[in-house]
Amino acid sequence: MVKFSIVEDFLVILAIFTNKMMILFSIYFCYLIFSFFVVASNDGIESIFMGLLNDHSSKYDLSLVDTLQNHLFEFTDANGVVIALDLAATNIQRGRDHGFPAYIKYRQACGLRAAKSFQDLSDSIATDKINMLQSVYQ
Repeated sequence: MVKFSIVEDFLVILAIFTNKMMILFSIYFCYLIFSFFVVASNDGIESIFMGLLNDHSSKYDLSLVDTLQNHLFEFTDANGVVIALDLAATNIQRGRDHGFPAYIKYRQACGLRAAKSFQDLSDSIATDKINMLQSVYQ
C-alpha cells in the first residue's frame, strides 16, 4: 500500500467499554466522507478520533493512497456514473487558478537550470520518477 504522509486508506473506529479500548471496525476512508451514519452511531465523532489517536502513523513518502487519488468525495450520479476527485490534481489546478508559476520557474528561482527535456530534471529528481513523469506526458 502506498501512503502519503500519515493518511491511510482505512481508519480504525475505537470505543471505550469499561475502561478498555476496543476496535469497533475499520472503514475505508472514502466511505467515511459524507457518511452521517458512521459519525452519528458508535459514539459519534469521538470513536473516529479515538481511532486516529491510537493508530500508528504511516511512514512518509511521495505517493498518495488510493483513497485520495481515486475516491475523494466519490459518489454515483443519477445516471450511474461514479464521480470522484484526485487530491493531487485538484491541488495542482488550484495553484494554476491562483496564478502560481510553472515548475520550471520554481527551478530557476532555486538556482537550477531551466528544464527543456525530461533528462534535464536529473539534477533534482530520481531517474525512476522522471521515467514515470515521462510515461504520463507522452
